[in-house]
Amino acid sequence: MSNKYPLAPKIPTLAEETPIRSHNGFVFSNPAYHARHDDLWPPKAGVQPPDQWIRDSVDLYLGNFCRPVVSIAKEVRCVACNADLTAPYGTDQKWAMHSTPLKIDYQSGSHEARCGGCGYPVRCKHIISPPPPRPMLPPLVKLDFFPLCYHPSATDRKGLLQ
Repeated sequence: MSNKYPLAPKIPTLAEETPIRSHNGFVFSNPAYHARHDDLWPPKAGVQPPDQWIRDSVDLYLGNFCRPVVSIAKEVRCVACNADLTAPYGTDQKWAMHSTPLKIDYQSGSHEARCGGCGYPVRCKHIISPPPPRPMLPPLVKLDFFPLCYHPSATDRKGLLQ
């Protein structure tokens, strides 16, 4: 377990992590692992990876979410019910290709949502800021509409399933 940031959630290394298959009444279609920067930006040959502090900052943020489950058509799927979560931004009605659109909570300001298929909590907008001592830098990463399911450990800490 890494513990560079004492207030951060304890996230096991990839080799130590045990997948979660059910939580709080949800039986997962896909095993839940913590997301890491390599899940969103796989290493490429000949491309210099970002500095370690940037990778650590992104991993710290992504530790609250499940590794994305992506279909062969590059659609992000719900970890619990396997529904497609990549319906166009702002759609709350059913349409031909997406029968279970996200239920977005526009009042939250942070674009919290729930899977339209099972109600599992999802976040759609992500702004990853530099940690101290670099708070004055611009955000490291902005993902405007990229649905990620919360990891079960984060749902407990944040009270998202109550």
